[in-house]
Amino acid sequence: MWAAVPQFILYQGKLADSTGNPLSGTFSFRFKFFAQATGGTPLFTEQLSGGNAVTVVNGIYTV
Repeated sequence: MWAAVPQFILYQGKLADSTGNPLSGTFSFRFKFFAQATGGTPLFTEQLSGGNAVTVVNGIYTV
């Protein structure tokens, strides 16, 4: 029996200003996944902006 490969990766993060205060609002994000720790060509890129922008509440977002 083989397990199915997940179709999505859930990621949660924290967004703060330069003084560490959590931000709230709608923000654009770009995520890139690489095969190695530094450099190289991304295996996957996702841009979340406009109608797909991310809502951040008290600094916390989940995509």
